[in-house]
Amino acid sequence: MKILFPASDWASNIGNPFFTLGVKHAVETALPEAEVIFTGSNPIMAKGLKGREARMAFNYPAYPGDVDAIMFAGPMLDKNFGRIFGPALRAAKLKKLKIFLVSAGGIDYDDAEINHCRDVLSQYKPDILYTRDRETFEVYGDLADRSHSGICGAWFTPDYYPGYDTPDLTPYITSVYDTRAEAPLDALTAAIANAESLDVPVYAGRYRGWLSRILDRREIAMAGAHRIIRPCHRPTNPNFAVFSKPNTFASYTPYGYLNLYRNTTVTVTDRLHAAVATLAYGNPAYLTLRSNRVKLLAAAGVEYAYGKRLVVDQAYLTDSKTGVISFLRDALDT
Repeated sequence: MKILFPASDWASNIGNPFFTLGVKHAVETALPEAEVIFTGSNPIMAKGLKGREARMAFNYPAYPGDVDAIMFAGPMLDKNFGRIFGPALRAAKLKKLKIFLVSAGGIDYDDAEINHCRDVLSQYKPDILYTRDRETFEVYGDLADRSHSGICGAWFTPDYYPGYDTPDLTPYITSVYDTRAEAPLDALTAAIANAESLDVPVYAGRYRGWLSRILDRREIAMAGAHRIIRPCHRPTNPNFAVFSKPNTFASYTPYGYLNLYRNTTVTVTDRLHAAVATLAYGNPAYLTLRSNRVKLLAAAGVEYAYGKRLVVDQAYLTDSKTGVISFLRDALDT
């Protein structure tokens, strides 16, 4: 079976390949003879295109070619679902291709979003829908031929990228803030000491965060005996915003990020998938994020609160991953 996978853009948000590589791994584990073929996604979302610019964009997934199925992954089920994915879903239906929506989630989870997505899914009924949180399954599971309440593909990171040790680098912590102001040094120090929760202010707005980086000229590289490494999940941000503090890491591929989270003492972040990858590798994380997208943590048995120390039960996580693969094996074999 050839499965075309217009995966979410990597460069605009490096957390995207964490889950797209994860679902590729899960599908190919479930059905070894399956061939998952990456291709480009609709550029409208990644580039933030509107108006005339959006009309000028070429939507490559709307021309799926000689394949058996098309697959999409991630928090696609939002108010732009029809605009971004509708043309490709329509083309797939016309060609009688199977439609797989995997590691799927929403953004707002409000009535307007749900009603819009249910309307689109009713027109282009997916053959497979596996969700990354229970709430998404409950509102859309009835619209697919086969559905499963699963976990985000990013929880599979250690399975597809075991990584390598970096003894010359440790000990270090990872502090991951792209647009908001970084957690204060006393919070990073408390994280190293396994504090139950951190006192991190809620900063709003990209430009306020960038301004704080410009004005704060302190070059803090250490928290006690731990080096502070600062991965940037939006490497296309302006260089003045990315490389404003010591030990900043930025790349257009995910593997260095994953290895940093594999070997970190702890991650403090407002980036959801930085926390997920850290937890998946068995390390603690503190997430300072106010978003409905954190529902994907509960699906893996992680109880979230703002600034709380997070860990994942690895046995529970293994069972959840096994459940996803078992579902895919049965669903893909039909």
